[in-house]
Amino acid sequence: MTNDLPPALVLVSILLFSSPSVVGSNHFDDPIIIAVDLDNGIVTDQDIFVSGYVENEDLPSSIWWHLSDSEGRVEHGTLTGELFELDRLSSRPRWGFEFTIEARGAMPCACNLHIFAQESVSDPIEVIRSIFFHEGAHSLPTTVYIESPTEDSWASSTLQIEGHSFSMGDSVPTLLAKIVQSTPSVQCSERESSLILDSVGDSAIILPVDAVWGSFVSEIDVSGYDDGWHDIFVFSSNEDVAGYSEACVSVRVDNTPPDVTIGGPSSAIEGSDNLLFDGSETDDAHWGRDGINYIWTIRRPSHTGSIPIEVLSGHDLRSYSFSTDYSGEFELSLTAIDLAGNSETSMIHFTIENLAPVIRLEIDGRAVFDGDTVYLQKSSAIEFDATSSSDTDNDISSLRCVWKINNIPIYEGRYREMPWPEGVGDQYALTLEVSDDDRETSVLTVIISDADPSSPIPPSMVILLCSTAFLIFAVFKRRLTATKDIQIPKWT
Repeated sequence: MTNDLPPALVLVSILLFSSPSVVGSNHFDDPIIIAVDLDNGIVTDQDIFVSGYVENEDLPSSIWWHLSDSEGRVEHGTLTGELFELDRLSSRPRWGFEFTIEARGAMPCACNLHIFAQESVSDPIEVIRSIFFHEGAHSLPTTVYIESPTEDSWASSTLQIEGHSFSMGDSVPTLLAKIVQSTPSVQCSERESSLILDSVGDSAIILPVDAVWGSFVSEIDVSGYDDGWHDIFVFSSNEDVAGYSEACVSVRVDNTPPDVTIGGPSSAIEGSDNLLFDGSETDDAHWGRDGINYIWTIRRPSHTGSIPIEVLSGHDLRSYSFSTDYSGEFELSLTAIDLAGNSETSMIHFTIENLAPVIRLEIDGRAVFDGDTVYLQKSSAIEFDATSSSDTDNDISSLRCVWKINNIPIYEGRYREMPWPEGVGDQYALTLEVSDDDRETSVLTVIISDADPSSPIPPSMVILLCSTAFLIFAVFKRRLTATKDIQIPKWT
């Protein structure tokens, strides 16, 4: 007699890696698929012929099976050397397998058949089928197995548990789940399940079972459990049969997000050494730093919000280096995500101060400085050279030089040879504005005067000559007055 289940040929796939790995140059490595042509929950007293196939880019390095009950392993075998290649019906190769389970060696047994496939050193994937090897009138206990979570999985806040449980008759199995704290050295196989089942302190969780498919799916609240290893026991029983069967999986509960710490400078000068920010003190209180994924995000705030400039992530990215090529205000955040999916973010702000350009001006080959007066021949062309002006390395190529005469822009560029401006008298103010791409500007102003000998006497010389003439006149007048005073006759 068999349970009223749909025909098998069920495909079960489990990811080999947490992220896809590249195979070849243009596609990703999909997970192994195992297909088994066997009804789940079958009841028989005959040998069982099992067939199926594995699908993968490459031939798996190892395939094996074993049959077990609640007491341990009953039968086992290796399939690696017996695989045969099938006609390709999909984009990936398939290899078939066949083997027979002898009823005589297994009976009586409420068993689970486990088939494994492994690629290289990756964790094996597994499919499970329940089988009842039975003869006679007495019923066997129920079967139960857990498909998810897998061994050593992580859980935070909630945990979804999935699996199957079957009974020989028409009654639906009753499932009871218990979660108990464990250690890496004392887990499922080392614990006495009957003591767990009978314990009063551990809260029990009833799991509903689908009457047709034998499947169960339930979300368990683990937010109240301490961080650490925990064993999840699922006990299956049937009111028609004494005793129970069990399944257990060990998981890591982590309800605490990492404690994120960023160390680094709050300010720097543009063009200085790269800034180094340290996140190595970020830690997970119970599980430590192993497995933490670090996500560094640098943003530049603006009136419209903050736009990410760069995002870097990695499990070993415990520090972050930022170039000082660009000035401004920045915010750096570090998000740490542990293996259970808990995350925490810390943020710091820092400023890179921009340096104004340094103006270097030469007129006809002579260096001049702000406020100088330069006398030049009005009749000759004049060379204005600002090519020696400097700035930080990141800004030097973007310097913009604007020349003004009497505050009127006339030219843009670092070098210019030009005659005396038309319509300008014997003197004018020359202003040079040098700005970088951060809009930082330096200004230099000099007075250009005509020094041509044929030109009228400069006003300063006129003033000097007049002052000299007045002084000579005053001295002469003084002496003349003194002479007259001596010639005045005295009264007797």
